[in-house]
Amino acid sequence: MSEEKEFTCPYCNNSTTLSDNFFIETGIDLDISKPKRYKSETFTNIIAITCPNPKCKELTFGIELITRDSKYTSHTNGTRVFTGYDTEVVKSWDLLPEANIKIFPKYIPKPILNDYNEACQIKKLSPKASATLSRRCLQGIIRDFWEVRKDTLKEEVNELETLIDNDLWVAIDDIRKVGNIGAHMEKDINMIIDVDPKEAQILIDLIEILLNEWYVKKHEKEAKLSLLRKISESKDKKRKKKNAKT
Repeated sequence: MSEEKEFTCPYCNNSTTLSDNFFIETGIDLDISKPKRYKSETFTNIIAITCPNPKCKELTFGIELITRDSKYTSHTNGTRVFTGYDTEVVKSWDLLPEANIKIFPKYIPKPILNDYNEACQIKKLSPKASATLSRRCLQGIIRDFWEVRKDTLKEEVNELETLIDNDLWVAIDDIRKVGNIGAHMEKDINMIIDVDPKEAQILIDLIEILLNEWYVKKHEKEAKLSLLRKISESKDKKRKKKNAKT
């Protein structure tokens, strides 16, 4: 029986259901002395996926380090029966591509895309640095798309409050606040406020929403309206020619 897997390609953003001839997952037991930091058995899971999109066909490749604990059920007669495993992914490495970076159109300003790409690339190594780059990316978006320039990002975000939906504005202000953790040192230098990779990813997700909502959708709307205008002008010319003949 063939196996299927939901997949969104990190290269072309195409979402699809993969058949088993496009991906493979294989586990390798680490048949070595149990590492000190892990109390459970450890093994690796290798994941390789070829994008089925004919225009893409890129390879996604990664490795997971997984711990495994055996599960048993005890019976009244004193015997224990093996029932399976509890597993946990303790570490994962995205080897190809190096980070889950969505590809955005080139009409988005390059400095904004550079900050976005770097935020994705550094997320696992330094979530705090990633959050700072998301904050910087946000400021670039506000200044370019909305043409709002103030002395501080806080003032720039406040300018947007009456221009956009409240839910989106709150999310944008949250990017600013979390990004401040990396951008500015606390008054008490002994106070450590950290950002974990999941939190850094949420900020990246919000940046992606802004890029799609403000740049991509605007561009698509303008392209459709331009096409409609061309169709209208073409029909109008044909109509005038017919009227001229009659």
